[in-house]
Amino acid sequence: MLASDVLITAGGKGGNQAVAASRAGAAVVMTGALGDDAHGWLVHRALTESGVDTGWREGTVRRS
Repeated sequence: MLASDVLITAGGKGGNQAVAASRAGAAVVMTGALGDDAHGWLVHRALTESGVDTGWREGTVRRS
């Protein structure tokens, strides 16, 4: 089977719960490590755009 395209999105149990809590009005801080690559930038942007504080992350995210 061959795919005609690919869709990559941010997600995962912890990230999904952090975003849901933030959208429900909670103050949320997410800790963890992010790579300095397209996947790390994607996750960082998705979390921060949803109001999750990512100030305690390990690693450098150079793009936003």
